Amino acid sequence: MATIDHFSIYYINFEKVFEIAMLMDNQTVASLENTTGKDHKVKLGAKIQATLATIFSGVGEGSYEFSSTNNTKETIEVKYTNAIFLKSIMDQIDHDQKALESYAEGQLILHDVNLKISNEDEMRHMKLVKQGLLDKFIHEDISVGEMLKTITDDYAYLLSSDESNGRVLIKIPSKLENEFENNYTIDDILNGTTTVVGVYRGKRNLGDFNSTYKYMIENEEDYNSGDIIDSSEGKRVDNDQKEDEYHYLDILAVIQKINLWIEVRNVKFV
Repeated sequence: MATIDHFSIYYINFEKVFEIAMLMDNQTVASLENTTGKDHKVKLGAKIQATLATIFSGVGEGSYEFSSTNNTKETIEVKYTNAIFLKSIMDQIDHDQKALESYAEGQLILHDVNLKISNEDEMRHMKLVKQGLLDKFIHEDISVGEMLKTITDDYAYLLSSDESNGRVLIKIPSKLENEFENNYTIDDILNGTTTVVGVYRGKRNLGDFNSTYKYMIENEEDYNSGDIIDSSEGKRVDNDQKEDEYHYLDILAVIQKINLWIEVRNVKFV
């Protein structure tokens, strides 16, 4: 994979990116100053002759030197954006696309993927709840939507890919607003190839990731029956899902690479 110089950000966990960037170099430049100037020197010479009160006459060489400096100071303010901090990390990562089995746990990696949603039913239900579409449904003077919002705090998107050189799984925490950068949505990430930046955490199964919503759905019959649920029996994992292993990345960012080019044409001046 060639060095990524230009990109747009779909998603970034800025807190993680900032901490890692500061570990690499915790000094940032606030501004730059360029000073340009010209020195001007003028030397004046004159031959003077005077007769003073007919007492004496004097002849001498007189000189006068004038120096002037004209300086211009240009101050450039340095702006730090999310992309600048992220690129400082990406520049330290090996850009060669390797098989995921070759990475050690804890290693920073870049990987091109085609992502899909692994918990789509759960995701769509949670989006309806978070957007308030169920708030108008009232049960015993209680808003169903408001009640369900209490179980969305630990909800996250589980995104996976089935690539020939390794299956990737990432988790993006869901928020009510500003989940993604630059007005992107979760569906934008699913269109075409994206690049993920993350910390390799080894192999994981989809069944290893739970949420309050998932727990309640899996134990719905127990809640309806009024039985007390034993904590050791509450977690149900499908055997087929348990065997579905992925290479899990603690995600830092999901980006879209941008290739810039300049068209040069022959222009004839008359």
